[in-house]
Amino acid sequence: MYADIVLPAAFHAYERWAFLPSKGGGVAYASIEQPVVKSLWDVRIDETEIPYMLAEKLKAKGFSNLLDYYQNECKDPETKKSATNGLEFSEYVTKIMTQKYWDPKKSKGGTKLKGWKDYLEVGIWQSDPYKVHTHWEKGWKTKTKKFEFYSETLKEALGKHAKKHKTTIDNVLEVCNYTARGEQAFIPHFEEPFRHGDSAEFPYIFQEYRSRLNREGRSQNLASYHEFKKVDPGDASWDDVIKINPKDAVALGIKQGDKVRLTSPIASIEGNAQLYEGIRPGTVSKCYGQGHWAYGRIASLEFGKTARGGSNNHLMPADYDRLSGSTARHGGVTRVKIVKL
Repeated sequence: MYADIVLPAAFHAYERWAFLPSKGGGVAYASIEQPVVKSLWDVRIDETEIPYMLAEKLKAKGFSNLLDYYQNECKDPETKKSATNGLEFSEYVTKIMTQKYWDPKKSKGGTKLKGWKDYLEVGIWQSDPYKVHTHWEKGWKTKTKKFEFYSETLKEALGKHAKKHKTTIDNVLEVCNYTARGEQAFIPHFEEPFRHGDSAEFPYIFQEYRSRLNREGRSQNLASYHEFKKVDPGDASWDDVIKINPKDAVALGIKQGDKVRLTSPIASIEGNAQLYEGIRPGTVSKCYGQGHWAYGRIASLEFGKTARGGSNNHLMPADYDRLSGSTARHGGVTRVKIVKL
């Protein structure tokens, strides 16, 4: 939307060098992506080939630092040669990042690969199955070096923080929006969810969910996403519905398909009401992912101007768990009120 120039990137699955590490079911794996077809168009690998080309142009203008770094620090692990072009650089970087999988000298178990060519042929490295309690003998990173049902580690950290700010641990917990006081803070306990908005003004808890068609936020410019959105229980195709329990809808005078506005303490969005018994009374729910105005011709109603549906993020105040620093970024963090339009 704001780019001066759009560079054509190689398709990741077939035209470029890369690898995909992941874990699941007690086994880690790293699959290799490699060029297997000749590109139809004039494309480049975005994360390696294009930076190398930029480095070459910078050197031509008298700034060689970046290219010097690439050629000195990113050599082929097998031949020790420096890359002479962007495609070679892409391969060498991939070899460096995956060397612990394919190089027998650096292997840490799992699939026994003979070398880089073997890795390309097999296509994947898998670890040995994870053994439960493997790291227990090394000790926990806690004050007691054990698993703490009563956390001496948290107690010490909060104590130091309270002393630094000349206050008490209970006051620190209160400021951080925790309900626990005294010894309860250091043992497993229930904490009432903290929600923004007064319950009298904003009587409904806003909750979001992920569609089974969501690919993070990358599905919303696909016609198939909108066409088959009805596969999610209570949802509808080609819409961004706001799910309301029928009992709440009766109290609000809202009927199926009515236009409604959701308002949180910071913003409002609009959508069509979807009466659905699968939503708990007192809550209102909407799918994550829509509300794009410049993502694409399908994701937006009018590219660059009018969004399709509403963005849940608009409703949610920026907030964090004060002890862990984690972002409270999903539904449930705020209350809303519902108004029929």
